[in-house]
Amino acid sequence: MVDTGSLLDARSVSFLYVFIGVVVSLLAVAAIAAVFIYRFIAQTHTKEWLEAQKNRETKLKDIDYVAKEANLTQLEKIRLWHICRRYKARNIRFLYRSVDELNSMFREEYERMTTKQARNDEKIAIFFSLRYKLENAHNRKLTASSTRGIKAEKKITFYDKNNSPWQIKVAKVIESGFYIELPELVNAQEKRPNPLEKVKITFTFPSGQAFNAITRAVRYEKFPDSDKELLLLANSTQIKPVVRRGAKRMNVDEEVTFSAIKNIGTKDKPVLEVQQKKYPGTMKDISATGCKIFCALPIIKGQMLDIQFHLPGKELEYEAQGIIVATRVMPDKKTFVLHVQYINIEQFVKNDIYSVIYGYS
Repeated sequence: MVDTGSLLDARSVSFLYVFIGVVVSLLAVAAIAAVFIYRFIAQTHTKEWLEAQKNRETKLKDIDYVAKEANLTQLEKIRLWHICRRYKARNIRFLYRSVDELNSMFREEYERMTTKQARNDEKIAIFFSLRYKLENAHNRKLTASSTRGIKAEKKITFYDKNNSPWQIKVAKVIESGFYIELPELVNAQEKRPNPLEKVKITFTFPSGQAFNAITRAVRYEKFPDSDKELLLLANSTQIKPVVRRGAKRMNVDEEVTFSAIKNIGTKDKPVLEVQQKKYPGTMKDISATGCKIFCALPIIKGQMLDIQFHLPGKELEYEAQGIIVATRVMPDKKTFVLHVQYINIEQFVKNDIYSVIYGYS
């Protein structure tokens, strides 16, 4: 710029210098801020910092975070906060992902609620609802890329050519897959898969999250230490998580008796009456919302039942009323599977079912 000596030119030069100075100052501030942000991120992502966060005691902000993750109600959130404070729990953001650690704390709390104070089944119901939601929140974060997580001696569900499910224990695991022993009925009725055919299975993580997988039959093989023929299934990456039901359930093998419930009133004014005649059956799985019963009677869908049953490790006989929502005949053509949804069950019975499922009693 040519200096003409005018006041206007002097002002223009001064403004330019001021503008340049402001820009340089802003850039310097931004650079300093970037350095501090970088140092903060680096510091908060060190192994030591993460370990400190995992092991510090739970704060209310951690409860708020987990409550959003698990969709907790206000009562469940309050219950979680009380439990964490009572047992000085480490950061619940991390603790709830540890199945054994969380179960240990909840088991101790359940014992306190049932043996060291008057039992309150409404509070226990909130307690188990909280436990189930934390489990589901953890399971939503779990991923499985293949069937390689299947372990020897663990049970899987194998589906034969008719898509009938069979509970089978894994006999042996190798790098490329795992061996199973097929039930005699599958072999006898030629429902077993041929080599290279696709096979559907369901397996479960220790947390309870189940996955469906499509694998492939490799070969049938006999081992020197056994005269039984085993089927080798190849490891597979074709897996999908199983959508969880409304309540956690477990496999059981308990004898039950059940009676039909008859409506002796009208459709508009039903009067339900439990019939005196009882029939035997075997309960194969149970939850707080329903159960599965094997029996020798082809009972139709929609029939209401009054069921008397025991829970593993419990001496008390329980009772629940339910309606059959689905039926299925097993491959032997003699055994019928009744899928029952409860329509009348007391809260203490639900709580005891949960206590057995989670291993708290």
